[in-house]
Amino acid sequence: MNTQFYIASISKQFTATAILILTENGKLKLEQKVKDLITDFPYEEITILKKKKH
Repeated sequence: MNTQFYIASISKQFTATAILILTENGKLKLEQKVKDLITDFPYEEITILKKKKH
């Protein structure tokens, strides 16, 4: 069976929850640059918090 799911913006809620859980557990900082985590990320100054607000 070939099924396609359209998740649209609902995935943002799961991503935000995961980010907050990782932050609470001390594994991630909201001020941390995305480039530190994803080395080929093209923007140097974007932080987790800025990305989350987008």
